[in-house]
Amino acid sequence: MENVKQLLLRSYDAPLNTSDNKKLKTALESSDALRREKNSLDNMRAEIADFDVDFSAGFTQRLMQHIAGEKGFAFLAVFRMVALSGVAAIILVLITVYFIDGSLNLNSLLGINGYAPDLGLLSIF
Repeated sequence: MENVKQLLLRSYDAPLNTSDNKKLKTALESSDALRREKNSLDNMRAEIADFDVDFSAGFTQRLMQHIAGEKGFAFLAVFRMVALSGVAAIILVLITVYFIDGSLNLNSLLGINGYAPDLGLLSIF
């Protein structure tokens, strides 16, 4: 019976070959349950085909404006939060470097105050 149900479902998607078509017709003639299932599927397909969605005028434009408004707001809020926390972190790093090394020159920012130029070349190898 399961093969016949699969044939029935396949018959809605594509035409069946002659042997499968004959097998389905004989199964439909002999089985009341299969005929009810076919009628149920036919009714469901007809209801889905008749279903029509009608949106009011300007729905698409209002929806797109709403989406654009939220997206812009979310982007600005996230940008402000990241920018403010980034600036705070940079200031904290500069203050820490100043208190540890006593200056804000390039060597202290890069952390290379105690190194001789020759040691830097030797550490490459």
